[in-house]
Amino acid sequence: MGKVPLSAVAMERKGMPTERGDEQRGVQARNRERRELTQQLRDLSARIAETMRGIGDKAKDMAQGLRDRLGAAWGRQEQDADRGAAERIAEATAQRVDRDKDTPEPGSAAERIASRMGGKGAGSDHDQAECDRERTRDRDRDRGRER
Repeated sequence: MGKVPLSAVAMERKGMPTERGDEQRGVQARNRERRELTQQLRDLSARIAETMRGIGDKAKDMAQGLRDRLGAAWGRQEQDADRGAAERIAEATAQRVDRDKDTPEPGSAAERIASRMGGKGAGSDHDQAECDRERTRDRDRDRGRER
């Protein structure tokens, strides 16, 4: 909007509305409304930021509580798993002791003597290798259960 002519200003001062005066009043009204809306937007933005901070704090508290509860649950589960693993290890060890009671350990002096004499524990190198592989598999399986 350009300048208001002096004649229009004079008419406005005398109380006679002019087209230019109406335009000027419209611009001023829109500017006031724009300032009010801008202030309302600032107020709402501040309230939103405050609300979001509150939500963030509450979410952190809830997440910490959940972590604590999960940690306790996992701790109990791990204790149960450890107890179960210990029982399985004890059982496997007892079975192995019973099974291996009369069989010399592979590679031991007793096994070598038994193989030379053709007695118990004697067998081909292939049989011995197979036995060694089986023992290794059993040991690895037991170690996997412990973890």
